[in-house]
Amino acid sequence: MPAELDYLADGTAAFVSTETAWHREGTILEDGISYDQAIEHGGLDWEVEKVPHYIKRVREVPQEPLVVAPGYVVQRPPLTEEVMVQSEDAYSVVRNDREGSEAVIGTVGDVWKPLQNHDAFSILRPMVDDGSVKIETAGVLRGGKQVWMLVQFNLQRIIAQAEQTLSAMEDVDERSAMQGLYDLILETAPFALFSNDFTGSAMARIMETWVRVVCANTFSVAMAKQRGISVAVSHTSNVVEDYAKGAKVLLEGIATRYVDLAETRAIMKNTILPEDISLSTSPFRRLVLDAAVPILHLERKIQRREDSGHTRAALDRAHGRRAEITKLWTRGLGHQGDHSAWEAWQGAIQYFDHESELKGKDSSRVASLYDGSLSKIKNQIGRNLVTYTLDG
Repeated sequence: MPAELDYLADGTAAFVSTETAWHREGTILEDGISYDQAIEHGGLDWEVEKVPHYIKRVREVPQEPLVVAPGYVVQRPPLTEEVMVQSEDAYSVVRNDREGSEAVIGTVGDVWKPLQNHDAFSILRPMVDDGSVKIETAGVLRGGKQVWMLVQFNLQRIIAQAEQTLSAMEDVDERSAMQGLYDLILETAPFALFSNDFTGSAMARIMETWVRVVCANTFSVAMAKQRGISVAVSHTSNVVEDYAKGAKVLLEGIATRYVDLAETRAIMKNTILPEDISLSTSPFRRLVLDAAVPILHLERKIQRREDSGHTRAALDRAHGRRAEITKLWTRGLGHQGDHSAWEAWQGAIQYFDHESELKGKDSSRVASLYDGSLSKIKNQIGRNLVTYTLDG
């Protein structure tokens, strides 16, 4: 199958998700996934064992000479046969719930130590139980060679906790907070991916990602396009302890960043932008509209009388998009009536993620949002607003 998902004994794909994936396989639990459900429906309830690895070798078997007549003996060439010989420096990784060749999922060296599924993912159980994170997807790929669990943080809860922490702090250096928070709005990823590899060719990883992992392809994209905090753990004697430490690094890093986020959000909310956008010096016009939908090059073409008709039509469309972004600033989901820099940012995000005409272009739009042109535009708008707030 293109998704390269593993399958459970009943024929169901070893994949669980809160929403239907493109391959339409696995178990869908729209009301939420508990830790035990992730283990069960994600097909993760098994362990591995490191056992001797056998390889094929060809050996010669001598034959008895052939006596063709008294005094006449013909030496016969040796026969060859294939035999299985135990490797001196390699071991097989086998699943304890399968038999034969299907059980073998990796070939490793002497120092390789297993990280069992329970040891990799159990750190998430208390956080799932208390609502700090929710499991988005979990599953098994390529017969068990790769496993993963993807979680999303409860941002509202984290931000609320951060604000409580800030309220108890004194002498908060707002300028320092803004500077340290520069990457927060622009680069924080919504998911954390906990993954493991049993092939012997890759490390276990804990990382932030924009990618919603649902199959082998999205798993590979997440690995290739790392963003934010990422920890790689070697399968050595301390793999279990090192993986737990890696998870702690990621979680503490995210918590610290959201403390910064609460500071930045508060400052941006207190930075009010003038409502009049007719002037070229208008902050909203310069910082948001000109970055989101540039029109200067079109206006210059028309001024130079290079308009073929298409240019004016393009300019009209651009003005329409700019008007839509402006409307979302003043009346969008993030609007609270004060025309702040934070509302300007929220309006731009709403436009590009939900309202724009790119909405229907599924695969290309998703790629563009996360790693392409739309992502760059959103990041530029964020940088513009943060810089303006900082300098103001």
